[in-house]
Amino acid sequence: MAKKAKKKAAPKKDKKKPKFIQKAIEKPGALRATAKRLGILKGDGDLTVAMLDQLMAHAKRTKNSTLVKRVNLAKTLKKMPRAKGPRKK
Repeated sequence: MAKKAKKKAAPKKDKKKPKFIQKAIEKPGALRATAKRLGILKGDGDLTVAMLDQLMAHAKRTKNSTLVKRVNLAKTLKKMPRAKGPRKK
């Protein structure tokens, strides 16, 4: 006789944790500081995609894996829509 397989209850989906993106960014401002130090960013403007491409080229040239990860995260966050409300300065 074949045993009947017990149906497992579907795992409950956890609610999405608020502010998960903020926790993904371990060192806020590190990418901007690197861009300023390298002379890619001048002043207080935003990092553009072209600037991020320059940073990526530098990171690959110097084999800096941390910088590659930071640039990739910045590019991903640029694609995401902003939350409604005032932007923190």
